[in-house]
Amino acid sequence: MAGLKIIGFVSDPDCLLDPIKDDIADLTDVLVAGLKDADKHVRNQAGYTVGEFATNVVPEFLEEHEKVLPCLLSVITEQVQ
Repeated sequence: MAGLKIIGFVSDPDCLLDPIKDDIADLTDVLVAGLKDADKHVRNQAGYTVGEFATNVVPEFLEEHEKVLPCLLSVITEQVQ
C-alpha cells in the first residue's frame, strides 16, 4: 500500500513526473493489480493513485484506459452490491 501511495505522490508535476511517464505501462499494471488486491486498503489506495495519474500523467495515462477502466468498473460494481 505504501508503494502505491508513493507512486501517487511522485506523479505530481513538481516531483518525478518524467520517469513515471517513461514507465507508464508498467506502473499501470501495478495499479491494476492494486485494484484487484484482496485488501480493501490497498484497493482504496490504488483507486486514489489512479485519480492522481488521471490528473497529472496526461495524456500518457489516459492511453492506458483499456487496462484501467474494466478494473475500475469491477471495483465500483463490488462496492455497490
